[in-house]
Amino acid sequence: GMVLCASNDAHDKVVFVDPPAGAQIGDKVVFEGIANTPASAAQVAKKKVLEACFPDLSVGEVGVAMYQGAKFVVEGSGEVCTAPGAEVGWHVS
Repeated sequence: GMVLCASNDAHDKVVFVDPPAGAQIGDKVVFEGIANTPASAAQVAKKKVLEACFPDLSVGEVGVAMYQGAKFVVEGSGEVCTAPGAEVGWHVS
């Protein structure tokens, strides 16, 4: 598992990115409309995949967590992950 938070530029306001209420432990969160092939743990460590993604993670309208403009969604349900209390443009990390 992983915990993501959204923060303003000053990092003096921070909120959790929450899964949708109906999400279950083990549900896969994907970026809406972006095809993905899971990387192995070794590939993630070597290529620093997550660190490369951080600059493109943000908060969109109504607090929806985004990657390059694509919503974080629970695969199969389409429900979105949100950062309640965050403002548009906040960074996610």
